[in-house]
This record gives sequence, structure tokens and C-alpha cells, in this order.
Amino acid sequence: MTIPRVVLIGGPPYVGKSAVARCIAARYEYGCISTDDIAKAVGSVYSALTGNKLDPMAGVDWREYFTITPVDVLLDHDAASRVRIWPAIDRIVRTHSTWDDLLVMEGYALWPEQVTAAGFTATGAVWLTCNERLLESRIRSNVDFYRGAADEEALIRNFTRRSSRYNELMLESAAKRNAAVLTVLPGQSVNDIADLCVSALIRQPV
Repeated sequence: MTIPRVVLIGGPPYVGKSAVARCIAARYEYGCISTDDIAKAVGSVYSALTGNKLDPMAGVDWREYFTITPVDVLLDHDAASRVRIWPAIDRIVRTHSTWDDLLVMEGYALWPEQVTAAGFTATGAVWLTCNERLLESRIRSNVDFYRGAADEEALIRNFTRRSSRYNELMLESAAKRNAAVLTVLPGQSVNDIADLCVSALIRQPV
């Protein structure tokens, strides 16, 4: 089965984007990159040039940041980050879709309305979603994420609410553009989800 030159996989934190992206990349011998890494690179260049920091977490322990920052503010920060790094995402996708190496890109910075409006060629996109209970269980399973927080339960609750609300907004955005959305269910393997993504990708016009 042939998939597009560039594959984009979006979704909320802890839905399983990274594992699925690596799986598809390995199957088809594609490169793989996360928008998180793009954000770090863009932020580093900006800081070096201006002396200012783009990342609201800069200099702050992430556990404190995700514990005390209100959900609506976290989502505002997410949206601002998407705007800042979009030119880099756009350039990378256009380059790889025309002549550079084949690529899978994953990340919650891939927003349905933004991606579908870009007019990319040879590019397919899928967004993963799941219910709040599964998100929370996956967050809890990553003990290193919240270990050492002043209030671990508060961190888990706030991060789960942020991820769940992001998920709701993402689904609204996807519905407006008729974007491909796949629901991740408990017990599904990475290979199972990758199979569903590939099936959705090969049906998309490129």
C-alpha cells in the first residue's frame, strides 16, 4: 500500500501519537520528527537572537507549571505556540512533500484547520482521539512525569483537564474541515492503530 510522501499525525498529549508515528515510519522507512522538537529549535534560535524566551515554561519546573497554571491559560499558551512554529512546520512539510526524504511528523501542534487549509501536496493527515479516562490512565502510567511534584494529584488532574479540553477543541476543528479522526480504544496495540492510520491515509487524495 502506498502512503503519502509526508504523513502528519495529530492529537492530544498521551493519545499515542509518537508511538504510532514511529511505527509507521519504521514500516515504510520514513524519517520521523515531532513538533515538540521543532518548537524547541525555534525557541532556541529566537532566544539566541533576541535574548527573550518564547517558552512560558522556560526557567520553571514543568511540574509546577502544569499544576498551577489554569487550563484556559495552558490552552492559550498551546495556541500561541502553534502560531509561532507554524512557519517552520509549513516549510518542513512542503520541502519533504516535493523532493526531500519521506517523513512522518507528529505532534499536538498539528491543528486540523491549519493543516487542511495549507494546501499541502503529497501529504496525508490523521488525528487521534480518545476519552478522558484513557488519557488520565496513560498520564498516571508515566510516573516520571509527575514524580516529585509538590501535589502529584493536582498535577495529574490539571494536565488531564487540559488534554481533555484540547481534545474537545481539536475535534471541533477537525469537524469543520472534515479531517480524518481515529478513536483510540483501550487495549488497542500500536500496530493496530498504525494499521487504521494507514487505511485512512491511503484513502485521502494527495
